[in-house]
Amino acid sequence: MFAYRREPGGYRRVEPDARGRIWIEAVGLWLGVVRDEEMDCDRLACYDGETGEEVGDYQALTLALEEAMAERTRAVEQAQAELEARRQAETRAEAETRRARAEADARSLAEAKIRELEETLRRLGQGS
Repeated sequence: MFAYRREPGGYRRVEPDARGRIWIEAVGLWLGVVRDEEMDCDRLACYDGETGEEVGDYQALTLALEEAMAERTRAVEQAQAELEARRQAETRAEAETRRARAEADARSLAEAKIRELEETLRRLGQGS
């Protein structure tokens, strides 16, 4: 692999380092050639300027991005389902609370009516 770098007065050939890579200052990456066994060909590869790890080819990056987006979508859908389940549980709890209050109110009214009837019966029994 060989490359040229523009300089005042023209282009100068840039020699690869010992690993066969060329430093691309503008983007902070190394550029090199790697053998792609799957495709049975050589391809260009970019390497992280700090770690030296391959950044990944377009297909690998696209696949990783798609997988990350799918995982995020699944996480969002799960969070939405959990939120909906929580809302439904809260709605059921509120309905149960209303029902319990209505029963308590009805019981109180019935007990008051019973006391009133008992009082009426007592008065009627004393008057005879």
